[in-house]
Amino acid sequence: MPNSTHILGFRRLFDAVVNNVIQALQERLLQTWRADEDKPDASRQIALDMTQIATSLHVMKGGISWRQHAFMGDLYDHALQNYHASGTVDEHKTRFTSLAQTEAYWEPPTTSLNLLRGYDAIEKTNTARMYKDLLQKIVTVTLNNVEKPGAKDPQIIEFFDSMWNEVVTASRLPQKCFHPESTALAADLNKAVLEFAVPARDVIKTVDQLTQMDALKDTEGFIRKTFTNYCAQAVLVDSVVDRKELELFHDLAPTLMFFGKQGSVENLQEIFRGASKNISPTEVPLLVSILDIYDNSMKTELGDRARSLYFRLANSAFKSDNTVDEEEMAWLEQFKNTLYPHGIAEVEQKPSNNSLDKQSGETQVIGNVTVDQSLEELNALVGLDTVKQDLAQLLNFIKVQKMREAKGMPGSAIAKQFVFNGNPGTGKTSVARILANIYRTLGVIEKGHVVEVDRADLVAGLSGQTEAKIKEVVESALGGVLFIDEPYELIQDSNGQEAVDALVKAMEDNSETLVVIVAGYPEKMDRFLNANSALKSLFNKFFHFDDYSPEQMLQIYELFCSRAAFITSPPALLLVKAMFEKLYSERREGYGNARDVRRVFHSIIGNQANRIISLPHVNEEILSTINEEDVRLTVAALEKPDAKPSLQKQA
Repeated sequence: MPNSTHILGFRRLFDAVVNNVIQALQERLLQTWRADEDKPDASRQIALDMTQIATSLHVMKGGISWRQHAFMGDLYDHALQNYHASGTVDEHKTRFTSLAQTEAYWEPPTTSLNLLRGYDAIEKTNTARMYKDLLQKIVTVTLNNVEKPGAKDPQIIEFFDSMWNEVVTASRLPQKCFHPESTALAADLNKAVLEFAVPARDVIKTVDQLTQMDALKDTEGFIRKTFTNYCAQAVLVDSVVDRKELELFHDLAPTLMFFGKQGSVENLQEIFRGASKNISPTEVPLLVSILDIYDNSMKTELGDRARSLYFRLANSAFKSDNTVDEEEMAWLEQFKNTLYPHGIAEVEQKPSNNSLDKQSGETQVIGNVTVDQSLEELNALVGLDTVKQDLAQLLNFIKVQKMREAKGMPGSAIAKQFVFNGNPGTGKTSVARILANIYRTLGVIEKGHVVEVDRADLVAGLSGQTEAKIKEVVESALGGVLFIDEPYELIQDSNGQEAVDALVKAMEDNSETLVVIVAGYPEKMDRFLNANSALKSLFNKFFHFDDYSPEQMLQIYELFCSRAAFITSPPALLLVKAMFEKLYSERREGYGNARDVRRVFHSIIGNQANRIISLPHVNEEILSTINEEDVRLTVAALEKPDAKPSLQKQA
């Protein structure tokens, strides 16, 4: 292989970039590797990219020169230097020219960029952009420097750059789109996939059942594939492969990373004829269940965002031909009921997939959170002004004690037992998790996880067995926070009193490694603290959580809407505000605060889904807008006797 100035100089740039991306590429190749395939190798993948650049240039230009074959052949050999690969220019020319007759080699390479983009989404790196710039430089040098540029070369360079930019930014669409809603839907899917990737990966790493599932190793790929599967299922429901439905799938195929022969609707028609229906509309999508776990820990609304996208995708696919037959309507109705359970009385919290055997009551530590990030999260919570001030004061106290320790001075004891007084839904568990993260970051506790329990988790059915049960719960919480909800329920009988006595002993024995928070109604907490003479001395730090005002409830509602990509029309928002004012004025013990807001929100979006399911045509605006009708149905539901007790009128 003859060496030219272009080749010798370019190897240094090539090596510098490849050395920065090859480990990431290898990791992603292994994540997507199937057992029935040869074990992947990043060097071979990069060599394949060099081949595909050469063949696609050959097709676009109607042939490339001997010098250009020499340049691309040298880069191919250089990528495989660990395999001691070497070929003559004529051998490479013959190989490139032969492969250029195969349709699979007609377009620029995108597989490596897709894989690296998935890596970047998880690791917050920039390998895809770095590798894209290298590939673009290779094309530019091949056309502009190795030979004099031809008349078509600027357009070819621009085409490569545009395509690769779309891949790196996950915004690629076919050159011709058929469906009027596909561009907006693709943009929302791309945005959501990149938004979901890191949270989903964090959950997968903490749940044993999920870490063992090979399909979840490639997190971004899994997310795109699940949307692909549901879109495909919508095409297959009535066993008729409808062209209009396929046109939507065709438009979304690059976004969904559907790697079949996607070039035309006709090709897709052939693929779908051999496909089978394998998704039940009564099963919650695994992605939703994963994001619900994250939401329960981090108090976000990603699960609702995913529900909205699944429903929108199925709705758009079914109605792409402006007709919905009975079989399609039945499937969509079932799927809607799975995503949005009927009735405000039924919505206690977000539905989840019970097949995930997560440890009951335990909130895993998801990601590495700094003190500043924890404080930002605390300050972003609606209301809780007094709690925020008290927690900031506690944080300053801890920092001073740590400074004294660092200088060898004696320090004061750091509070590890807390009483959180307040009604349900006032942010007590959210603050407990933030406190756990702060304590872990400052080295007060080691792990920072939260184990949430109530009477059923602490009291055994038979006398004499409660102490062992308490010991098991405490051991699971060591290094973290034991959060006991409504602890006064323990002192109903002798078994409960046994639990209180065992708990006091466990707290005294593990005072250095365990934080304990008891939470509940203020008037009942005194009864619990008087149940054992040591309790009052152990619990000496109190936080009071006020009820949310109607204005604050409306703020929380609007946060739920924003996070789940819903917009409430101004007239509907006035109805929501009036509803919260009524709930607040009629509140009693058990008033649900943010829990009631969540029930209202889920009831409203369930009503919205019921309304739009029968519409002949839906678009992005319809799918995201909540109107007066949706809210009025929830207002009516609140008047029914089977509504949640905290949502009923006072007797």
